[in-house]
Amino acid sequence: MATTILEPDQFTGLRRRLWQLGLVAPLVWRNLVSRRRVTAPGDGPVVSLTTFGSRTARVFLAIESIGRGSTLPSRIVLWLDEPAQLARPPRTLRRLRRRGLEIRPTPDHGPHKKYFPYVLSEARHVSPLVTADDDTIYPREWLARLVEAHRATPDHVVCFRARRVSFEADGSLAPYASWPLVVDARSSPLTLPTGVSGVLYPPGMLDALRDAGTAFEACAPRTDDIWLHATALRTGTPVRQVADRPGLFPLIPGSQRESLVASNVHRSGNDHALRATYSAAELELLRAAAG
Repeated sequence: MATTILEPDQFTGLRRRLWQLGLVAPLVWRNLVSRRRVTAPGDGPVVSLTTFGSRTARVFLAIESIGRGSTLPSRIVLWLDEPAQLARPPRTLRRLRRRGLEIRPTPDHGPHKKYFPYVLSEARHVSPLVTADDDTIYPREWLARLVEAHRATPDHVVCFRARRVSFEADGSLAPYASWPLVVDARSSPLTLPTGVSGVLYPPGMLDALRDAGTAFEACAPRTDDIWLHATALRTGTPVRQVADRPGLFPLIPGSQRESLVASNVHRSGNDHALRATYSAAELELLRAAAG
């Protein structure tokens, strides 16, 4: 079963702060003193992520958590679109750069920055890409579990956490906020990966994303999950969860002050993107899968 680590709701006040300190302190110390590389040579997957604003000061924690994993990526690429941060990244990131982190410039494609500049960078993709979020502390077996799932089903998109596309009784899409979490590891066109816990994309999917270009700007500029699911649907790329139990990992303290959740979920931004992204034929395919 997939590793699931939830922030304990019973922890409040001082207990919660101490629990968070126990998660963060080893990563801070690692960043200060470690000389171990966060990547490994070979044909392993590439990990790609982005950050913005004040979250740039904390993104090193997510990267350090990936870099201490039992399986290391062949590359870790952090995409930045803010000139000042590119010119002089925080010391935490400069230390990571000496240990294998790549810091690359990108135009501002919103959340699509985590994968889109990478897919443009290769004429033909041969390695899978794993997207990570900048606000998550990943467990040591995180990448190993994704690689294991990829080897079992190499043509699939695989993820730790997903929602099931759902419909109302009249056949219209149900509000995104009402979609249940997926609780199985079966391949289904109704499985929509959510990027928060990490997603692995096979090379063929990366080529399709590159060929689709910036069409996401017209329909889903602020929600990459929906565009990525639609691309998988259009290309016949199967999607499945790593295990029956959805994975959710601890968030970096203070990282949620700037977040897309409020606009995409609580203010129905995802629902607008759904209506703008899926064609009538694609919705019919999804309805048929829903039974």
